[in-house]
Amino acid sequence: MFTFLDAVNQYLGYINFSPKLKNRIYTIVGGLANFYLFYVAVKFLKNHIWLQGVGFLVAATVLLYFLFLNIVYYFTERRAPFDISPKVEKLFGIKPRQAAAGVSIKPVIDDIQNPRQIPLDGFYDPKHVLPAKLNSSELELKNIDMIAHDMLTNELMTDNYAGLSEHDLLNYLQQSRKPAYAICAGALIPHFSLKLEAGNYVAYAGINQAHLLRVGIIERVGLQSIRSINPQRVQLFAAAAIMVGGNSKINGRAGTVDQEQPYRIQMRIAFKR
Repeated sequence: MFTFLDAVNQYLGYINFSPKLKNRIYTIVGGLANFYLFYVAVKFLKNHIWLQGVGFLVAATVLLYFLFLNIVYYFTERRAPFDISPKVEKLFGIKPRQAAAGVSIKPVIDDIQNPRQIPLDGFYDPKHVLPAKLNSSELELKNIDMIAHDMLTNELMTDNYAGLSEHDLLNYLQQSRKPAYAICAGALIPHFSLKLEAGNYVAYAGINQAHLLRVGIIERVGLQSIRSINPQRVQLFAAAAIMVGGNSKINGRAGTVDQEQPYRIQMRIAFKR
């Protein structure tokens, strides 16, 4: 069994998997190994070999607990209940890395990339601008990916975590307790528009007016449903479109853990009565 695990570890080292995927594979292989330990323990107990049987059973039960921790850490975004890792660190005198005193990199990673000072579609009074909920179909999500690719290709945004090191990102994750995105808080999309089509407010975005793509339908402006807004009484305008999401990192037990997520677009809508 240990020879098999060593072979798996060696072969995985030849392939450039993401850390999260590799840890998931290790967890699955560890689950199979743990099942084998239970099998051996039962065989010993059936043959009345009590000492070895109980020993294997205790070892398999302890490993089952750590297998549960790995499943929670690498297959969900939750924290495992009854996690004794902090107590183990304290027992062996292991001190988790802390953020440097008086230093905060939150403003860096929480900033929005802005390739221009003022959006091309103009300036609106912030009091008359509200966030909007955008509903995107599968085709529109593919359009958003195309826009993100165009923005990266044309250096309208970067996906290098603002150039921060792994140590800085770990400090950020410890401070904020939320994911750190490769494009930080997002990037302003150079061109966008809002059109009223068949009773729906349809959002378009792109790197310029010649490359506008449909990205979704506005469902809500602020806390108000779009269906309750009378276009004869209230005019809506696209004030800003921000590319968000994409690859991110979260805080893991042994450093940062990569996560792959789709790109999304956040819309800001201006209104005029």
